[in-house]
Amino acid sequence: LRDTSLESQDIIKSLGDREPAVIPVIKAEELYVRKVYKDVYRKTTSLFDITDVNDMHSIRTVVTGTSGTGTSAFLVYAAIRILAESRGGPPIVVFHTGREDSRCYAFGIHEGRTTVRKGNFRDFDPFLNLPETWYLADSPDTPLLASVKTIISVSPKTLKNCKEVMKMGERTYHIPPWDLDELDRFGKFKIVDKDLMKKLYDKIGGVPRYVLQKPADTPHFNWRLLEDDPEEAKKKAEEKAYQHIQWVIHQVWNTATLEQCFDNKKNNDDHSSIFHQWPTSHDCNGFELRWASNHIQTQIYEKLGEEAWTYILKNIVFNYRSSERMFGSHVAYIFRKGGYTFKIKELGASTSGHLQIPPEPLVEFFGDAEELSRVITTENTLCIPNNPNFPCIDLALGPNKLFLATSSADHPLEQSHFENITQTILAQSDQSELHLYFVVPTKHYDGFKLQSDLSEALGEGEAICLEVRYRS
Repeated sequence: LRDTSLESQDIIKSLGDREPAVIPVIKAEELYVRKVYKDVYRKTTSLFDITDVNDMHSIRTVVTGTSGTGTSAFLVYAAIRILAESRGGPPIVVFHTGREDSRCYAFGIHEGRTTVRKGNFRDFDPFLNLPETWYLADSPDTPLLASVKTIISVSPKTLKNCKEVMKMGERTYHIPPWDLDELDRFGKFKIVDKDLMKKLYDKIGGVPRYVLQKPADTPHFNWRLLEDDPEEAKKKAEEKAYQHIQWVIHQVWNTATLEQCFDNKKNNDDHSSIFHQWPTSHDCNGFELRWASNHIQTQIYEKLGEEAWTYILKNIVFNYRSSERMFGSHVAYIFRKGGYTFKIKELGASTSGHLQIPPEPLVEFFGDAEELSRVITTENTLCIPNNPNFPCIDLALGPNKLFLATSSADHPLEQSHFENITQTILAQSDQSELHLYFVVPTKHYDGFKLQSDLSEALGEGEAICLEVRYRS
């Protein structure tokens, strides 16, 4: 690989002497390279190049994310690139997996070939004092704070082991869940077909462990059954994929559990299957918790009563860093229940009035702007995206109302995404106008202002502010 451009490669295949070898850690013959791996690797190594190796705070990076989204695979990718792209003295990569006494690999370059040594972590202590050494640790019980360039990957379950590291000011990057296109590209090497994969993605969210691996691992999902009864095979695979998610949902859920999850105090591996970590910026610094899917969110709704939602709105929405998503969850709940009348005002004008949401409106789910343009045509149909990460809007109400819930007084739109959505709807319907409602809590209603020019995107429609009140 030393003579190839790894920056441009989306798949890295192992090369054995006679047949493909299994790549350590990920236990596969191929490594699918996500775009975010390339971005985080570039950021990490560029900072290491310009920082002082004697400054221990500046030579450590933590990579985290929802369990199953690929933090371990990122470490493998980083190790491959470090070894393949070194142009100075040959580097040494010490790859530490798990516990302090667990298996450890040391990779180096000798006469142009990669050499590998295996052993106990302490067998490689002498290397951890050399400036050319990189220390890569995958979910360690106790990460080593050595004076070498360090990248540590952690899951929500093992994040607590790195609290002291993160307090020292080290850089932390958050790997997002996979999107449908990534799963589709990776899925070409699996036996899960595209229709089943999309169904699981809409139901479970973007974690390959559940969308690709679990259904493929079920004993019922084999080529013989696929040939004899493909629908039964897919049904069994879907049940297998959803089994763990269903178990988590069926636990005793109450407001205290939700509060702990959204305050990141209960973000363990179980709960990370229904709440996913999403980066809050393009550079992957910082994160917020979002529902894995709106299907899961709906299941949780059914376990919470009216008093629970009042508590959530009063005590969670306005107190925690994930308040934006919790407020959006509350808005989705009351819109699905319906029968509410809301105070509204046109932004940039003096017009005000009220909007009524019909009781228990018909609900349609959609995956993209094309699907939304079809389901929004019916009067008073409530349209909900399958993916909670759908850009720019949270809900739509047929035939021409779009809703964006925000607990912030400042919420500019991603103009290009929004225009793509509205242009698709206007082009495929008989509507000449769309109305965008910014749904805000009482404290922001009077002072809320429009931050973007939406005249072109909305056609002849208006931007409107809608107030959600709550009992104090």
